[in-house]
Amino acid sequence: MPGRRSKIVKCAAHVVLLTASGLAWAAMTIDAAAAPKVSVKTIYYSVRGNSPQNMLTYMLRNGPHGETGRALGTTSATISQNMNLEPAGSGCLIRNYRLNVAIVMRLPKLAPGQKLNASVRSRWNGLAAYVRVHENQHKSMFIACARKIDQRVRAVSRKQSCSRIRAQVRAIFNEENAACDRIQRAFDQREASRVRNLPFIRQAASPQRAPHQTSTRQQRTTQRSSPTPVASQNLK
Repeated sequence: MPGRRSKIVKCAAHVVLLTASGLAWAAMTIDAAAAPKVSVKTIYYSVRGNSPQNMLTYMLRNGPHGETGRALGTTSATISQNMNLEPAGSGCLIRNYRLNVAIVMRLPKLAPGQKLNASVRSRWNGLAAYVRVHENQHKSMFIACARKIDQRVRAVSRKQSCSRIRAQVRAIFNEENAACDRIQRAFDQREASRVRNLPFIRQAASPQRAPHQTSTRQQRTTQRSSPTPVASQNLK
């Protein structure tokens, strides 16, 4: 869901925005007790319609933007680090190191006044619940990635020059950013078949029957990198 890639329906876009901005290189000793500071904000976007097909179409037109277009849900994280470097003899001290993680989750919510029959509402509730769980997984992954950066930086040897430590910290930051992206993408790929088989998605992807017939089947849900008949995308 965190949506990174998608075809027609993007479920979640988990955008990894590990930025090196906010790095203050001046005087630095790492406080062992410090840990990544995490803030999480959840934003809901309204979904309208009375059938899975109409609702899915609405989400694809009005849902949050993923890495490759609209998504059913997204999770983005901005990670920044602050620290000071202080020469100490032949080495260098890292002082006041702090890693900040700002996470924003965008989830679907049924708009007031939408009239759904019991079957459609049940499928919708299942989709909404899945998107929330999926995006929460992405959130946990981002936090785990930040902790890995924090641990590696705190383990950097101080028996080297400040310029060397600065380069090392930047390398760690970039390496873990790339690793985190791979983890998020792999998760979406594993979830692809599950998304395809969600009742809402299966119904939305089913062709509508002719108007004179009594029953119509329509519904669909999406996730990041999920090859669905009607949409294959990513829920991060």
